[in-house]
Amino acid sequence: MENKKLKELLEREPWVYEFLAEEYKEKKELAIAAVNAGEVFQFLPEELKADKEVLMAAIEYGDEVFDEMDEEMFRDMDIARTMVRVFPDDYERLPEDMQKDRQVALECVKVRGEVYEFFCRELQEDEEIMEEAIRHGLDLGEIAAPDWGKEHPDGREKLLQREELVRIAVEYHDGNQMCHASGKLWENQELVEFVLAKGFCQLKYLPEHLRSDKELIKRIVANIPAENYGDYIFQLHFIGEELRKDTEFLLELIAEKAEVFRFILRCKKDEVLTRYFPFEADVPFCKKAYQVNPKTLRYMNKQMKQAVKM
Repeated sequence: MENKKLKELLEREPWVYEFLAEEYKEKKELAIAAVNAGEVFQFLPEELKADKEVLMAAIEYGDEVFDEMDEEMFRDMDIARTMVRVFPDDYERLPEDMQKDRQVALECVKVRGEVYEFFCRELQEDEEIMEEAIRHGLDLGEIAAPDWGKEHPDGREKLLQREELVRIAVEYHDGNQMCHASGKLWENQELVEFVLAKGFCQLKYLPEHLRSDKELIKRIVANIPAENYGDYIFQLHFIGEELRKDTEFLLELIAEKAEVFRFILRCKKDEVLTRYFPFEADVPFCKKAYQVNPKTLRYMNKQMKQAVKM
């Protein structure tokens, strides 16, 4: 069979390579055609397994050929960068000196940001690497975590004060990334608007001076998506004390989300939580809640339902 036709066959049916005569298996052109289309690297002659071009083609396809590689292959920069781009989770297979290479690390986090946690301190403190890691999956909370702070005592707070870094985290994740940022950034009104627009819902992470801002609280409650009510609506007791006493304001929140009413009722039944809302969830209050949002009826017992409808 002519090489051209055989190459076309291998591009369609790479498994055929295993059964080729040795004279054909030794042809580099045919080997590349096969490894570009399937996981057949293990059937290559040893000479071709050591060929850089063939090896990189196999890795590009997604064949995990690492057990066939010697240490010198791992030290080749082109091979290392290709390897971490296709298999970022295998970053730690590289020799230690290659793991410390900035370009290799950068290539890796551009695919899977979470691998950042395995980097040495110098690479973790590299701004470009950190930003790319956040763009590709790393949560800002990993940087805010106490363990990270122990390793980077001088850099943690400085990094969490960086508006640009927080913006990237919010843009590529969601508004809740802001809960890991320095409190000083909450003084930046433009940034706060950006964060709210991206769905910030974490009431418990609001700085103290913002917990009594009615308009801000209303916008945050309005941000809570239906699938996350359980996670965020039960943070309502973190709003300012005066707002928790203000039944008219709470009714405004109930008008927006019936689940606010549900949470208040739950608090009134709890010996500890009831102190957060120092008023009676009586018939007049429940009737007003029903008037501003009829969906609250589903959270009332039978007796209360009859009373509010009278």
